[in-house]
Amino acid sequence: MKPLILSATTVLALAASFASVGSLSKPAPWRNAHYENVLGTSMEMKLIAASQPDADRAQAAALAEIKRLNSILSGYDPTSEFSRWERTRGEAVRVSPVDRKFLDKDVAKLGVVERLRSAHGIHGAVNDFRVEDSGCSVSFKGPGYAADVFIDRATGRY
Repeated sequence: MKPLILSATTVLALAASFASVGSLSKPAPWRNAHYENVLGTSMEMKLIAASQPDADRAQAAALAEIKRLNSILSGYDPTSEFSRWERTRGEAVRVSPVDRKFLDKDVAKLGVVERLRSAHGIHGAVNDFRVEDSGCSVSFKGPGYAADVFIDRATGRY
């Protein structure tokens, strides 16, 4: 009977030691940061990284890319490439090279949003932007404010 008790004890000890192997390393925690007036709106950044230095590097890289894009695309910054281009008519303006896929999709959306803001005084953050075969819809939201715009693709009317 003693060998059976010893074997059962050994098996339980081994099982307990293997069970604790996976629990020694905890999953990396989410790191949250909140920013105001980033590309004209508020922004929350959520990062998950193995260490705080890794999270700091990722956060710095993301903010640097946002700053770079803002210097190109901002409709509010008079020194941005977009603003300089917008002030010209019939003049060549040197601009940064941009990935064609980005240009076709995101810049077109930005142009629609900025046109609605400047022509109609719409404010608030873009809450939703949907593109469908017949047109697109843009929803703006802010504290105590909401505006929805539907644009017919065939006519351009909204």
